[in-house]
Amino acid sequence: MDYPEAKSWYTRYLYNRRVDGVVAISRVIMELLVEAGVEPGRIRLIHSGIDPERFVGSAGASAVPRREVVVGIVAALEERKGHRYLFEAAAALKRRGHKIKYLVAGEGPVRLQLEERVKALNLGDEVRFCGFVSDAPDFLSQIDIFILPSLYEGLGVAVLEAMAAGKPVIASRVGGLPELVADGETGFLVASKNVEGLAEAIARLADERSLALEMGKRGAARARASFSLENMAAQNEAYYYELVGAPAHA
Repeated sequence: MDYPEAKSWYTRYLYNRRVDGVVAISRVIMELLVEAGVEPGRIRLIHSGIDPERFVGSAGASAVPRREVVVGIVAALEERKGHRYLFEAAAALKRRGHKIKYLVAGEGPVRLQLEERVKALNLGDEVRFCGFVSDAPDFLSQIDIFILPSLYEGLGVAVLEAMAAGKPVIASRVGGLPELVADGETGFLVASKNVEGLAEAIARLADERSLALEMGKRGAARARASFSLENMAAQNEAYYYELVGAPAHA
């Protein structure tokens, strides 16, 4: 995650003496490790990857006009994922007359509090808690827009899956998320805890369906080109060979 590693003798000993190399899954994590005293030369940036083929069938659903736009989030129900800011934005949009549904996939310790907040905001008809979802492609096929309003995030694999499924993404400008979402091209980046910013981004994609579809297509192409499992594996393999001083296989 993008919280600091302790700056101590143990951190320096662990990363600089006990291991030969360190893989960071985002630039933010790499920078935090350096701040904690890890030697920069020991760190290699290798983004996490996904299997884009799993999500090919999820993309077409967004092209079918729906009476109401559906926004989805896949994340543990924890404070750090920022659900409450999404719900505040949803309430603001409802007051403005937007008809939008919200599907919330995931379980976690703050579920009860979030459900109570949804009731307090009069969003009982708009928000549905789906619990733990084992079939991510199926869930993503049911939504038009993916959102992840995290307060901090190491990288955001759920965002990569949504991109692979051809969904435009709205995400917080924190952690590794800006390394995934090309702001204005594959979705929108919004400052964390910015309720109005989230509301504006959702409203724009809900109102401009052609823009949402185009962003989704660009996101799918980006996920396939830069964030595949094959790409991640190849980078890790090359790093291993480098560390042991052996030539990499072709």
